[in-house]
Amino acid sequence: FGCDGMEDSHTIGVLYDKKTKILFCLDSLPNFIKEVKKYQTILKRYIFKSPNKEIKKIIFSNKHQQNFNEYTCNNWAIANIEALQSALKEGKTINNTRQLNAVLPDNINKILQEQHNYVLANS
Repeated sequence: FGCDGMEDSHTIGVLYDKKTKILFCLDSLPNFIKEVKKYQTILKRYIFKSPNKEIKKIIFSNKHQQNFNEYTCNNWAIANIEALQSALKEGKTINNTRQLNAVLPDNINKILQEQHNYVLANS
């Protein structure tokens, strides 16, 4: 994974909802980036070819949370998982990308501050 032939790593969050049998792939990069669209297509194809029939649907976020040259994907992945878990626990129905994007956070500075406070409180 990388841009312009450069190799790099990227972290996404993945959350499976047993109730709806939906696999949520939480990506902080928008899917208008061709490399993102390519890996999402490959991932979707691989998951549905697997013998596991528990997954009925895959929903990818496409909210533009970070730019390609930023290194905040780990922070976004954790925050996105927490936000989605909270929304599902509250009983929100999430059946498409638009509904998924609506529950995901927007502010990296708030996320970093919350993570910083968590580390200080738990170290």
